[in-house]
Amino acid sequence: SAEANVMPAGVISDSVRVTTVNDSGFDVSWVSEGAVTSSVRYGLTPDNLSLIAYDIRGAETSNRTHHATLAKQGDAWHYYDIVSGGVVDNNNGVHYIYSFGPFLTNRSPIDTIWGRVVASDGMPLNGAVVYMTLKVMSGSNVLKTTAPLSCISGNEALLPGGWGFEMANLREGDLSAYSTYSDTGDLVELSIQGNDSVWG
Repeated sequence: SAEANVMPAGVISDSVRVTTVNDSGFDVSWVSEGAVTSSVRYGLTPDNLSLIAYDIRGAETSNRTHHATLAKQGDAWHYYDIVSGGVVDNNNGVHYIYSFGPFLTNRSPIDTIWGRVVASDGMPLNGAVVYMTLKVMSGSNVLKTTAPLSCISGNEALLPGGWGFEMANLREGDLSAYSTYSDTGDLVELSIQGNDSVWG
């Protein structure tokens, strides 16, 4: 009889994404094959990943979606590995690597965008990763796209299924400056990664 190949629950089934990059940290998110606990091991050198960042919902959170914030430890590049349910993803042995954005001043005024993630039956969905970018437009032409932000729906005392972003945190795609935008004409682009589906 044929044997089914079952992937371990901790294996990453959707690509690792880096978002919400600023001068103090950045977010790492991914999706695993099954619901597991997760963390990110990181450090300033590939042979010393002694720091640990847990899912922002808590170290004991077991889910298919994962979202951790890595705090800046210095001005050098940061190396990190993903750990899901005991399965370590070290980017094929070379580790993931990322740096931070520069310190910026002159933020735009507070301007919040928010919404809710709901299922087809109208029920709110908590635990989805919501990604947001802004496309600055000139007519029908895209002039530039901001660096992405992300959050978890229903987290941080929001409404069930709720998500929100502070537009003043948007940076240019190269992270060099805060992005300017218009209330009319520019486009907010959202994509949502849930436990079983992707919307975008």
